[in-house]
Parts: sequence; C-alpha cells; structure tokens
Amino acid sequence: MADDEHEQQQPAPPPSRGISAKLVIAAIVGIVLLVFALLNTDDVKVDFIIDTYKAPLIVVILVAAVLGAIIVALVRFARRREAARRSRRRKQDQ
Repeated sequence: MADDEHEQQQPAPPPSRGISAKLVIAAIVGIVLLVFALLNTDDVKVDFIIDTYKAPLIVVILVAAVLGAIIVALVRFARRREAARRSRRRKQDQ
C-alpha cells in the first residue's frame, strides 16, 4: 500500500509536433492549384451581375480558391463556436 501512495500517475504525453496529414494534403492541393493556375494565363471574360470584365484566368482561379478557403474557414469557425456553446450549456445543466 505504501508503494501505491508513492506511485504517481504519469501525465499523458504531449501531442506530437510533427507534420499532420491535413497539412501535407493541403500543401499538395495548394501546389497543384498553383501549377494549374500558372498553366492557364489566357484572358477570359468574367460575367458579373452588372458588368462583364476581362481578366487573366490565373487571377480568376486564384481569387476563386481564396474565396473558397475563406468560406470553409468561416463555416469551420461557426461550427466550432456552436459546439463550444453546446458544451458550456451541458456543463451548466449538470
């Protein structure tokens, strides 16, 4: 019994600081997108609701990619925020 009192529970190891699979996949997708954009430099017509513009396709591709990334980040942020609210509510209800 004396040994049990002196035994200390080992803390959990810290999370690894290595490169995650998500980061590798994001880097590959980014590189493919960049190469694709660089190969498509012709001017294209872009129709907006009120006007039509000419722009290099590389700009159109990159702007669309950035806007898509912003939308994904906003949705992810909203989901995490809602999950945190639900977690706080559960803790308050207990």
